[in-house]
Amino acid sequence: MPEMGRFECPLCGVHYQDSISLATHVASMEHRRRLGQELPPRPTLNDLKAFLATRTDLGDAAAATRYLQGNKTDT
Repeated sequence: MPEMGRFECPLCGVHYQDSISLATHVASMEHRRRLGQELPPRPTLNDLKAFLATRTDLGDAAAATRYLQGNKTDT
């Protein structure tokens, strides 16, 4: 389990130190298992973008999106 951070999943209470880790968690099957959900398939990139757009405390949603798409540099 990650160390306590300033970002917490509002649904299952897991803490992360950065917004990208939290966004990755929300898109993960582990998040769904913690909630007792069995919802195929995984959330789409558009679902993740919509989630990030509603959270002002998560920083730059575009940077998180680029990260999750595989472009790890923020240019």
